[in-house]
Amino acid sequence: MNSSIATKKASSYCVRVKGNSIIDTNIFAENVLVVDKSLEPTHGKIMIAVVDGNFTVKTLHLKGGQVKLIPANPEYPEIILNSEQELNIWSVVSYIIHKAK
Repeated sequence: MNSSIATKKASSYCVRVKGNSIIDTNIFAENVLVVDKSLEPTHGKIMIAVVDGNFTVKTLHLKGGQVKLIPANPEYPEIILNSEQELNIWSVVSYIIHKAK
């Protein structure tokens, strides 16, 4: 992977997007995301999470002691996590690659 987009090669990966839950952040189905597992998942970051075994790309919301995963498409609800759900933040999105037309 090119070092200009993957500063930590051992922890950086490319993944292809499926779905449209985050289109208002300019991330569309079939785009490629460069993600970095070494980056800190902080409030407001777009990240890949695994919720109850299902991968999703959302914006992380950490305020007031509550953890939410925020979509960027009004057709999708926020994921408000409860103590019975399993959340694993897999990586933070560092770049978005769009296919040339």
